[in-house]
Amino acid sequence: MRLKIETLTPVRIGAGETQEIDGFNSFAVEGKLAVIKPEKLFSSLEDAEKIFKSFEKGLSLNEILSEEEKRKKELWLYQAQFFDSFAEESYKRDKKVKAHILLPDNKLYLPGSSVKGAIRTALLSLLFIEEPSAWWFSRGRLEKNPEKYFRLGEDDPKNDLMKAVQVTDSKGKEVSEAGVVLALKTYLKMRSRRLEPKRGTEEVILAISQGKSFEIEVNINETLIREMARKWDKSGEKVRRILGGFEEEEVLERIFEACNRMTEERIGRDRDFIFSVRNREDFESVLEQLDYLEELTSQEGCVFNLGYGIGRLGTTIQIANQGDKKIERELRKMGKARDYQIKHLNIPWPKTRKLYLKNRLPEGELGWMKMERI
Repeated sequence: MRLKIETLTPVRIGAGETQEIDGFNSFAVEGKLAVIKPEKLFSSLEDAEKIFKSFEKGLSLNEILSEEEKRKKELWLYQAQFFDSFAEESYKRDKKVKAHILLPDNKLYLPGSSVKGAIRTALLSLLFIEEPSAWWFSRGRLEKNPEKYFRLGEDDPKNDLMKAVQVTDSKGKEVSEAGVVLALKTYLKMRSRRLEPKRGTEEVILAISQGKSFEIEVNINETLIREMARKWDKSGEKVRRILGGFEEEEVLERIFEACNRMTEERIGRDRDFIFSVRNREDFESVLEQLDYLEELTSQEGCVFNLGYGIGRLGTTIQIANQGDKKIERELRKMGKARDYQIKHLNIPWPKTRKLYLKNRLPEGELGWMKMERI
């Protein structure tokens, strides 16, 4: 089934340190970040020698090239808009950008594996919302095999129901159409009950900008579901509990419900946390964003969150004691932070949250998107 995904806030999905953009291969021009084609820039030995000598002095391309040289679009591999002047200032100061994952032809896209991971997280979360006893009575086993709830019969990846859910990569957009460069800061609650940026946490990232649409396909292999059920789940009870049924439409409805239920909980906790701090007026734009996202959960399709900066609350189960780092690491693969986290770990919001800025103030959260039928 073809689905549309629209980015409701900027979204970044990284691909490791090799995706970094620094002052040696990019520059700022006319409110844009331009990434160069090296073969064009070093077109002659004379140019190359001049540039390398400047690099040795610690200068960046931003400082080496004249404004006229920067405007030569034949030098550009791709370009993306700076979100505001502060994002551009931050780039010029640190000469580094963490890029979004790119296709070989330098297009931004949403990996199907990331979307499927968000779906898995939401389905598991909904299972525990509906069946709290499954959550509490299973804590001891979760540390070793958190994905076992999707498996029928023997604990074997071959019996994983998520094998029947196939998600394609999105159809890409040109970076020049979809890319935005943002400045981020990591915020945490201080002892004075103020929410403030942690020192030294400013970052600059390349992301898909808000309001961009992509197409993906989510295909449900009904035959595979029935084959696994015939062998391990003859009543079909577990299939219905996890996937909502055997038919594609039933599974899709379950996915939409799971994403929205998890989103509603996440938004509620984020809002409550901001209201609990003394300087909540600094976060009015974030609160407005959360209200808008919550409103969308009552409409067609679903709202979900993925990618860089979404915070541990959206992606993990915090059932271990804070001191037990081994279990905590294992559970980072999962997707639910419920009453145990609040009552026993005293973490009503993630310890930190990355927020993107506008005019140096928090503007919103990253990674929110809406998925609906075409």
